[in-house]
Amino acid sequence: MVDRQDLQTLAALPEQAAYVSVYLNIDPGTRRRPVPAAVFKRLVREELAKFDTKDRRLLEPHLERLAEYITFSRNRFRRALVLFTCPTSDLWREYHLAVPVPNAVIINRRPWIRPLAHLVDDYQPFVVALVDRRSARLFLVRLGEIDVYVEHEHPDMPGKHKKGGWFALSQSRYARNIEKQVRLHLEHVAEILDELFKGGYIGRVAVAGPPEAVSTFKECLAPVVRNRIAVFFREEMFADWGEILEGVRELMGNVEKEREDALVRELVERAYAGGRAVLGIDDVVTNLVKGSVVKLAIAADFRQTGFRCSACGAVLTYAFNGCPYCGQLLEEEPYLGDLVVQEAVRQGALVEVVRHSHPLLQKAGGIAALLRHA
Repeated sequence: MVDRQDLQTLAALPEQAAYVSVYLNIDPGTRRRPVPAAVFKRLVREELAKFDTKDRRLLEPHLERLAEYITFSRNRFRRALVLFTCPTSDLWREYHLAVPVPNAVIINRRPWIRPLAHLVDDYQPFVVALVDRRSARLFLVRLGEIDVYVEHEHPDMPGKHKKGGWFALSQSRYARNIEKQVRLHLEHVAEILDELFKGGYIGRVAVAGPPEAVSTFKECLAPVVRNRIAVFFREEMFADWGEILEGVRELMGNVEKEREDALVRELVERAYAGGRAVLGIDDVVTNLVKGSVVKLAIAADFRQTGFRCSACGAVLTYAFNGCPYCGQLLEEEPYLGDLVVQEAVRQGALVEVVRHSHPLLQKAGGIAALLRHA
């Protein structure tokens, strides 16, 4: 499991001569695809071609150990493997995921966290709540898999007498008692959901059930939880959880696209109005150096090279004779977008990787940012 804290930890790692970042899709049930170790070795060959002979010889023993580990540990892996290592330190950060990743091996002075930031953004933890008047099922889903599952059934709901007669209550009193018990049941389910929220970040909530039960349940929720409800849908209480999640993921995907569209429109409108937003890599980098960025929006296919100061770490989009901040030597940065994402995460800014091709963001150069102040 991976979360925003993991991203910040990786982003805060100091520069080294080389970090190895590995992203591999691994499907143990599929024999037709190339085995993960073979894919890894091919990606390593392609990456090593960028280095001179001396650097390749220094890296090869470490990469051979990684290939051996992937070969003999395949059965331990899940849908995907993400691994960060460093040949000159004892760094070993390994994540087994239930969602696919782009196959890649990147060797650079910093961990390549952009795909991981993409996953954390796309697969925000969410809760599915199925409720009716006497029972409930709650699923907490993280990165495509159920992390917490809760079933609740109210034990004190009045029923019928064994001989078919009602309990000794008048019809009106009986009805009032039923509604009271229903309310208590839904309040208890709301408390369970509130506890899940207290246990960690949850991005959204999806609620299903009969309209009356859903309406009462919504009333019972704390405002912070109620405001996270993204979708309402219809589903049978005891439907297969796999079918439930498949349907909810599709709904959440639509919500995510709408959210991305709204964010991009907000950034563009603010920037054109001279507000707290900037467009394009030059202005984004300038404000990132100042520590002014609170939210970064970057296209998933953003590609651009840049420069970084070897002394103070300043990020630049153009080459100068020396760093304009400290005068020291500049080094070429082939993955400028990834460096910007890493620096934004390190500073605590939120990162939105925009998967869908958005014309307004593309016109802005594929990157934009919300600032602390205009």
